[in-house]
Amino acid sequence: MKTFFYVMSIIIIIILGCWGFTTNFNSGRTTIIVKKESDYYQMTASYNKDKQPQVEKYINAACGQKVMFNDSGNISKEVVLKDGNRFSLKYSPGTLYIKINIAESSPEFIHRIKQVFQAINGVINT
Repeated sequence: MKTFFYVMSIIIIIILGCWGFTTNFNSGRTTIIVKKESDYYQMTASYNKDKQPQVEKYINAACGQKVMFNDSGNISKEVVLKDGNRFSLKYSPGTLYIKINIAESSPEFIHRIKQVFQAINGVINT
């Protein structure tokens, strides 16, 4: 009987954990992490899903071209800009991940991406 309750408790915890993850449990909290290593810059953000249209609009404006967002808002791709610079973009409503390789990017693009990170921070936190 103890084993049954133990197993059921584990199953309930797993179900609740999966539910929280899939429904973006953090919908009221904002978390932004900008990381700089010797070979890359990276931004990871978690925010209220209601900010999705503003974030998409800003990413398009910052890139100088339209990044193709699909109807579900989920993206995972390498974006190549007209000037040849590129970055990794993973995006879904309420989450954002951008990473650039420093060695493959121009100094101007690195400066611009830092500004993009600051501006997205402002968009998410308003």
